[in-house]
Amino acid sequence: MKITNIALGLAMGIIIGFSTNAVAQNFSDVNASDWFYDYVQKIQQWGIISGNDDGTFAPGRDVVRAELGKMFVLFDERTDAKINESEAGMQLQINESLKALETAEINENEAEVVASNKNLPTTMRLRKRNNPTEMCPSNWTEFDSGYRGSDSLRLNNRICITPQKCEVLTIVKHSNNPPAACPSDWTQASYGLVENQDMERVCYICES
Repeated sequence: MKITNIALGLAMGIIIGFSTNAVAQNFSDVNASDWFYDYVQKIQQWGIISGNDDGTFAPGRDVVRAELGKMFVLFDERTDAKINESEAGMQLQINESLKALETAEINENEAEVVASNKNLPTTMRLRKRNNPTEMCPSNWTEFDSGYRGSDSLRLNNRICITPQKCEVLTIVKHSNNPPAACPSDWTQASYGLVENQDMERVCYICES
């Protein structure tokens, strides 16, 4: 069976499609008004055909076996290259999308942490052994109070909270070596015996 240049160009042009922006040379015997013009342009842009030395395409000429084999080899190479290029582009888009999603998740998590930190009250625990604890400082609210242990060895607890941004420092040492005083500009909230002969000092400082 004989195949003409125009028939082969039509078949390959349909398979390739019309996605390239490369500029093809004009063959003297292929006019823009010819129905096969776009197909010839396509396979020429892809480098599958180069035409004749005299600048013609010879659309009605039969394709010989050697020419046919070369054209199919070139066609196969070009399609593989386009597939690899498409896959690389797709993978790049996927990577960029994943990166954007990851960044969005990180920003969202950071926003949640900041929001939770803003809403989280500062907590302070006051303890005394066999004696009532100090009351919560001014601007602090008692959240809970009670004791644990027996009547002879009772550890009283009081939990205080405040919406202010504060830092709480608890220093515990054995009664033979009392804990250090509160740092400068800090306020003492509690001091006394807690358990196992330990002395505890609670200090705090809040943003003004």
